[in-house]
Amino acid sequence: FLSEQGLPRGDATPFSDSNDFERLKAAAAAVSSSLVSQCGGCACNTAKVLACLGCDTAFCGSLGSNSVGQCFRDGLFQHNVKDLTIQAKDVDTGEVLCL
Repeated sequence: FLSEQGLPRGDATPFSDSNDFERLKAAAAAVSSSLVSQCGGCACNTAKVLACLGCDTAFCGSLGSNSVGQCFRDGLFQHNVKDLTIQAKDVDTGEVLCL
């Protein structure tokens, strides 16, 4: 899959063009039986696990004004993590695609 997309194995170089990233996501969705999108990152993952264990948790940070930011907020709510995020204007929330 990576060679078909012109990408080296083990690469973690950020995309400078969001259209390239969207194209890669679409290509991955076309060959995968399940594509999972969820809020994450080390701080968020820790808050989610602690919430599952019954702890009161919160996440603070800055999210963009795109649908990815809203999906992140929805994920916090679904995992009972208090949302203390702020919305950054004219900026998209970053994404990571793990293949």
